[in-house]
Amino acid sequence: MPDVFLSYSRDDQATARRFAEGFEREGISVWWDQTLHAGEDYDEVTEKALEGAKAVVVLWSKKSVVSRWVRAEATQADRNGTLVPAMIEPCKRPIMFELKQTADLSEWTGDLGDAAWQSYLASVRRLVEKGGTGRPAAPVSVVVKPGAQRISPGMIATGVLALLVIGVGLWWFAQPRSETVAQTPVPPSPPATTNAAQPSVAVLPFDNMSSDPEQEYFSDGLSEELLNQLAKVPELRVIGRTSSFAFKGKKEDLRKIGETLGVNHILQGSVRKADKRVKITAQLIRTSDGSQLWSDTYARTLEDVFAIQEEIAQTVSRELQVRMGTSGARGSGTTNVEAYEAFLAGRALLSRFDSGSMRAAIPHLERAVSIDPDFLPAWLWLADAYTRAALNDRQAAAPALSKQNEAIDRVIALAPGSPEASFALSYRVAYGRDLQQLGSLMRDSLKLTGSQGARARMRYAQFLLSVGLAKQAAAELERAKNDEPLDSFVRVTLLQAYEATGDDRSFELETQQLVQLFGGRTPTIWNLELSRAMGRRDEAGVRSALVALGAENGGPVPDVLGLMDQPGTAKRELASRLADPRVQTNIYGASGIAQWAAWFGEKEIALDALEAARLQGFSFETWAWIVWRPVMREIWSEPRFKKLVREVGLVDYWSTTGNWGDFCKPVGEDDFECR
Repeated sequence: MPDVFLSYSRDDQATARRFAEGFEREGISVWWDQTLHAGEDYDEVTEKALEGAKAVVVLWSKKSVVSRWVRAEATQADRNGTLVPAMIEPCKRPIMFELKQTADLSEWTGDLGDAAWQSYLASVRRLVEKGGTGRPAAPVSVVVKPGAQRISPGMIATGVLALLVIGVGLWWFAQPRSETVAQTPVPPSPPATTNAAQPSVAVLPFDNMSSDPEQEYFSDGLSEELLNQLAKVPELRVIGRTSSFAFKGKKEDLRKIGETLGVNHILQGSVRKADKRVKITAQLIRTSDGSQLWSDTYARTLEDVFAIQEEIAQTVSRELQVRMGTSGARGSGTTNVEAYEAFLAGRALLSRFDSGSMRAAIPHLERAVSIDPDFLPAWLWLADAYTRAALNDRQAAAPALSKQNEAIDRVIALAPGSPEASFALSYRVAYGRDLQQLGSLMRDSLKLTGSQGARARMRYAQFLLSVGLAKQAAAELERAKNDEPLDSFVRVTLLQAYEATGDDRSFELETQQLVQLFGGRTPTIWNLELSRAMGRRDEAGVRSALVALGAENGGPVPDVLGLMDQPGTAKRELASRLADPRVQTNIYGASGIAQWAAWFGEKEIALDALEAARLQGFSFETWAWIVWRPVMREIWSEPRFKKLVREVGLVDYWSTTGNWGDFCKPVGEDDFECR
């Protein structure tokens, strides 16, 4: 078989010939359709050559990006791990390949000594010499042979856990966020398109140069405060914290970071803090050529840190020729250094998103507001922290929610009528049934910027999913993805929205991008595949995903396989699990049981589980979204389901707003149907 399979559009035949000749002069054999012999079956020969090639070179052009043949060949090569694409003219690649490292050879004229060609040739040669990656495509279906390992009827526990991590609420509140960000593989090519006409910037985490590594929260916090200040500039596109902080500790080429994040500028620097002194260096880089536009060093007392932040933000806006506006010296919300440090320490812990760190964050934030009772951002993050504490520890829920009400009242008193007040109040309203007010508050919260703005957008997307407006949720999440291209939570929630709307094409393209982002099919991706297969009633797909999950987790096949053909046993097991007190205090356990019950056709158990989830006292958007997953469709016509929908306030919301969402519609004056 040849070393290289060359995929291209017929309109680019002259350029393809140049590539073929270039490879062959280097001793690399090439298959392209010019080598077909008369009488050969085109499809059969092409497929054989594609599968046997050690490297597949796809030439992207304005013509090839719309070619079904080229797209199909690129997709198969990507699955096999043999894809080595190149751009031969400026064009917008298919979205599923936006995250794939792609060489720019649009100006290559055939010169074998050209640096760009030599670099690309080296990439192809490495793959050829390795004989291709040999990485198999993801399994489509799995046949469970008689006698294969099947586990006892404890299956639902494992099966439910396998499904649960795809839930918006559990994924958000249980994922060890800081570790995820630190380990997130940086995609090799930009998921977002840089608009050269619009100034854009990513604030990378400033290096901690202090002798005490525990001071890292301070350097990270200063970086985030700069990001938050710059995010207030209307003319400036600022990449969110999660995506920028994905490069923490990585010595990546700044030009490549700019391509990956889709920005034309990067702000980076370092912080050295000792006693009451601080030394901050900052520099602004143009990503197109790596040139430095501006740099400065500030050696001041710690009390000057607020002025330094303001000065850096003003300088960046001036260099980018955008108007900073009026952020003021109190852009951070306080001028008290002690309160500020406590705030940064608490927020750093909160960003890790594991239950222990979130609980540990609360005393720091409480200390910040006790030192400065007018510290608005600290109060707002404290209200958020209490919610997370309640969700992760039901025993602590009552006291946490009581304290949260105090924090909410304080935010409203400090900034009445502001987006901050709306955001804080939305936490309280989410425990009631006035969904119209909740939606209004969340929409107003979208005016927030920076880290809280990102949190507000995600909560609003969850709300939209919960009221059955999945298409609107997808649009909101697509906007969030533009600001946070490397935030896996945004990307996973977007997949859930595509699943709910039945947008298979977008689901598959986004999945391909996530595979690139995660470096392979992770348990999270397999869980999403599992849920979609359940919604399609695709038993082979369900089996395949469960087997993959068992392999990914390093353990046996999830027990649900053992009950696929035992509906009676499945019913008893589901009912038993729902009666378990541990499930009764875990909203996500109840929601997961609801989905498996719907899969097995046990409508009453599914409805019992949804009732259990509702009655556990969690906020509306953390559980109601599960109702609209496709696997639940068969219970939508049940009288108990319609009763539940009325009781939680959904029918009132639909009737008042006139928007019945993607799944339901009014019937007559007093009834409705969902399908």
